[in-house]
Amino acid sequence: MRIYPDRMHLGAATQVGPLSIFPVWTEARSNFAHITSHRQGVTFAELDEPQVNRLQVTNESNRALLVPEGTVLQGARQTRTLCRDFLVMPGRSRELDVMCVEQGRWGGEGDATMIGRVPAGIIAEIRDITPQGMSGASTRQSRVWSRVNNYETRYGTRSTSSYESILNMRDDDRERGNQDAEERIMRERNLIAGFRAQLDQLVANPLPGQAGVMVGALGHPVLLEMFGSGQAFREQVGQILTAAVLDVPEIQQIATPTYRAHRFAEAIMDNELVHQSATTLTGGDHVVNIRCLGPVNGSKVALHTSVINPRHELVLAK
Repeated sequence: MRIYPDRMHLGAATQVGPLSIFPVWTEARSNFAHITSHRQGVTFAELDEPQVNRLQVTNESNRALLVPEGTVLQGARQTRTLCRDFLVMPGRSRELDVMCVEQGRWGGEGDATMIGRVPAGIIAEIRDITPQGMSGASTRQSRVWSRVNNYETRYGTRSTSSYESILNMRDDDRERGNQDAEERIMRERNLIAGFRAQLDQLVANPLPGQAGVMVGALGHPVLLEMFGSGQAFREQVGQILTAAVLDVPEIQQIATPTYRAHRFAEAIMDNELVHQSATTLTGGDHVVNIRCLGPVNGSKVALHTSVINPRHELVLAK
């Protein structure tokens, strides 16, 4: 049986600085009850023998837990990000595939906590998308670190090269530069703060029935995320947009035209998906790169669909 992404519809964009934010609706909703945020009873911990690229999640809550690809897990021995979607049923534990986004730390006690998401450029490295195509999994971690280092160049070096510190614009672990560098960092921090304040208002007022969001910049779509339930979308949309803002200070404010957004959506819906694992579906071509957490419990609706534009300059930027 051929499997395609869920059918979707786009609304009119809201322009927030350089970002064009399009609301997305789907033709069906999942009736599978689940959460996507950190709740009581959910723990992320190191394995008995800790590994950089592995963590373990235990779900003792009464709801299934969807942890989306690109989720940032702060704490434990170092901050990591998730390499693909994981669904964890109540009362179950799973090992997670992760990548490090805090190169300068390997130590500490305690569990990790879900604190946000990474931008599309880091997702591209996780998926091994390069201008030349796939380059091999052996280089992915170094390229993820390189992306974080690029953010340090823009927003200030952190003592442990922590992406979480950059995402949250923390100052307590930031190394101070010369006056020109400090003025530039402050200017970009103020721009981000302004964009995020506008996005907070947008996130606080989702449109009725909205299940997803498409983000455009420099006149072209960058990413699209869509969820099988309105609750999951509302839990995640703020984190998606907060991360996306890191890529855009001082870039040209070129609105993404509606016709390009529709072409991007049509390209997504035209791509046949293939099973990567029991519940993970993949698809795409040189126009779109798609990952889905497939339907469960007899539902016909994907719990999560994440798409990036592999040709966008923000995705390919190094």
